[in-house]
Parts: sequence; structure tokens; C-alpha cells
Amino acid sequence: MAMPDNLYDAKGSRVADERARQVLDVSAAALMTRAARAAFDVLLQRYPHIKAVSVWCGKGNNGGDAFLLAAMAQDLGLAVQLVRVAPLEELSGDALAAHQRALKAGILPVDYGSDLIVRGDVIVDGLLGTGVHGTPCAAYTDAIAAINASAAPVLSIDVPSGVDVSSGDTPGVAVQAEVTVTFITSKVGLATGAGLHMAGDVVFASLGVPDEIYPPTKFSRLAWLPDSLATLNQRAYKHEHGHALVIGGATGMAGAIVLASRAALRAGTGLASVVTMPAHAAIVIGATPEAMVVTDAQLEQKFSDANVLVVGPGLGRVGWGVELYRRAEASGLPTVLDADGLYHLAEAQQWLGGRLFITPHSGEAARLLQISPAVIEADRLGSAQMLAERFNADVALKGPGTVVASALGDEVSICQHGNPGMASAGMGDVLAGLLGGLLAGPFRRGQVELSDLFAQGVALHSAAADHAAQSVGQRSLLASDVVDALPAMFRGEVK
Repeated sequence: MAMPDNLYDAKGSRVADERARQVLDVSAAALMTRAARAAFDVLLQRYPHIKAVSVWCGKGNNGGDAFLLAAMAQDLGLAVQLVRVAPLEELSGDALAAHQRALKAGILPVDYGSDLIVRGDVIVDGLLGTGVHGTPCAAYTDAIAAINASAAPVLSIDVPSGVDVSSGDTPGVAVQAEVTVTFITSKVGLATGAGLHMAGDVVFASLGVPDEIYPPTKFSRLAWLPDSLATLNQRAYKHEHGHALVIGGATGMAGAIVLASRAALRAGTGLASVVTMPAHAAIVIGATPEAMVVTDAQLEQKFSDANVLVVGPGLGRVGWGVELYRRAEASGLPTVLDADGLYHLAEAQQWLGGRLFITPHSGEAARLLQISPAVIEADRLGSAQMLAERFNADVALKGPGTVVASALGDEVSICQHGNPGMASAGMGDVLAGLLGGLLAGPFRRGQVELSDLFAQGVALHSAAADHAAQSVGQRSLLASDVVDALPAMFRGEVK
């Protein structure tokens, strides 16, 4: 089943579960059986040659799902190793009833111990569910470590044990799943941060819950939508498509400004001017002849002509870079800040310029909020919202599952595109330039509500990186490959 656009944290998921039972008029036990069946079906589809399965169970409803799955596997004739991590006396309610169902199927459970030998082609993780917050207790921590140490692939039920579904944080250890089958709601914690990686491939199972029961949520999945961009006016001229002024490229960093200016032009700005060190002029013109290199004498005029600024790629942190940052702020123009531009913003702790768009990674976000990167990663959604509020900005907190937030509302979206190959030099320069190129024309035409376009730019950047990686591979992915992939994205060839 296709992944829903709406995302839910732990509280929202609990509300949805309760509504589902009421609307469907089914017991919690019946819903547990549906969940177990859905997970078992995925197990058989994903691993069609499976002959033995090791099922690890906790004491809550997640464990109940796993007990029932074990019974289904036994009934089908698979060899089942059923591992109880919680003592039998801690089981109660539906989880205890599910345990009894496993016993009736003829399974003899074993209690987890450090000397346990995994006996299964696949491990099913049913230790901890959506209600867990914080570091798991010692017994579960040991069991999770044992699962991860096994060579067998892992299918997690609803969420990999140890992942916080509200944030994607893994405060202690968490199960590394190959596939996760999640029920009723699509979870925030499986879409961003460490949780995105730990979940592996995520399969959504609605369990027959109708759309109308879902509670409102401020969290959503962000996807690149080519049709979201306005059609170009047949009578347009280059000035109508906007003028982006790209500022950066201090000594030794010409590449950053080249990447940003190329991305701005590929994204559709009618004009792109580049403010960089004079020694880099020939490099910029050679790499991007469509861009105009600005001399000192032209600088004031270019600030007057520009519709949006891109400040930071290779800007530097002293002297020349500081002065240009201050002039950009004083211009009052809409500004995309990245890289060294964010360094200067963190130093000042305020922005006195025009409409602001920022694209920090977790280290830069930590400097901006004056906290540690670990705190940022523990709550990526909350951190993005804090940045948006503190600096009155549209924010893209980069990383696995880039989080997009705006000062104009409390909605938060998580980019569903992107891959590990993007962790390479120049990717942020391309994103900043791309955003400037997308925003220049609308600002030129007087549009002001551009948060949605900013978000689409973030999605476009990651989707282009995914497309490029199909050709060159994630390991060999370069920032320039992302620029080269943009035309295909705009043509709608890749969705």
C-alpha cells in the first residue's frame, strides 16, 4: 500500500489506533490479529524461501503482534524460535492472550539470555512499540544488541525497537531492520534522523482503517511535484524570470560559487550575477558563461537590480566575507543563507535584512541555536521549528529526512527523497543556488507567500540527487551531477 502523505507522532498514532477500534467496531485483540497477519504476509513476500524464523517478543502490544505472528508461522509449518525478553509474569491483557495462542500452536518459548543462539533465516523484532521514549532498559538493550549482532535479516513490527517514533531519535541502541511493517499511521520517526536508517524499507499497512478516522496532524511527507511550478509565460523575458545575486567564493573556494550559480540558472532564474574574488572571475566565466561576474564598481547597482540573494557558498569568515554579509543584510533583499552565511548569522544571533531562507545541517543548526548537534538530532522537527521562530525564517534542516519548517505556520514537512551519496562536498552550495533560482522570478513578480515553493526546491534537490545516483551510483555522486539532473526533473520525467 502506498505510503500516506500525513505523518504522526506517538500521541497522534495512539489517537488514530483508538479511533480505528471505535469506527471499525473491533476489539484491540482483533486489530492485533490484523497487524500480525499484515506483518506475516510481508515476511513471506519479502523472504519467500524462508524455512525458519526467530521471533523476539516484548511484553506490550508489539510483543502481542509478534506472538500471533509466531503462531501463524508455526501453523504454516515453519520452524519457529520464540524468544521472550520480558518475563512471563509481566505479560497481561491482549499480549498474554496472544502468548497463549502461540503456546496452543505448539511453540515452546525460550527466555532470552546472553548464551542464546539465533535459529532462524529471519528475525522478527517485536520487542518495543510506539510508546517507548528514552533509552530501553538493560534487558531490552542486550536483546537489541544481540539481534544486531546476528547475521540474519530483521523484520521489525510497527517500528524498530529503540527508535522514538515522534522524533526518529535512538537514545540508546535500536534494532537495525531490513524491513519495517508499520500499521495504521505513517510514523514521523521512520521518516527522519536515525530512525530513517534503522527502519530499512518501510511497508505501510492500514489494517482496513478508513481515511476519515485519522486525526489532524501538522506533520507531512514532502515530495517533489513537477506540476506545482507555474507554467512559463510565453511572452516572458529574462528580467521577468528574476535576477539572483550569488555571493561567495573567497580565496580557494571558487568551486562553491560556480556550483551555486549553475544551480540558480538551471532552476530558472533569468539572470544570475556572481560576487566573488577577482581572481576567480575567469573560473566562473569558464564554468558558467551565462553568469555575470560583478566588479566592485558594479556592486551597488547589482544589489539594486537583484530580486534575491544567495549568500554563503565559500564566503569565508573574515574580512571580505564579513563585509559582503553585512551589505547583503543591509540591502533588505530576500536572502538564502547557507554555509559561511550561517556562520555569520550564528555570530550575530539576529537577522536584520529581508525575507530569510536558511539551509543548515545539524552542526550549523547547533551553532545557530547555541546547543549541541546531539540535541538537534534528538529532536530534528522541534529544532527546525525553533530555528524558524528564532530567526523568522523558512528552514530546511538538512540530513536524512530533511525537515522543512516556516515561521509562517506550525506545519512541518519531511522530505521523502535523498540518499547517503549526498553527504559530499558542494551539495549545500547546489541547494542554496537552486533555491535562489526558483525564488528569483516569483519575488520579481511580487509574490510573497513562497514557503511552499521553498519546500518544493528542497524536494527537487533531493529528488534530483536520487535520479543522478541511478546513473553514477551513490558512492560516486557529485554535486555537479545534481545540477545536471535538474532538466529531467523539470520535464517531469522523474517523479
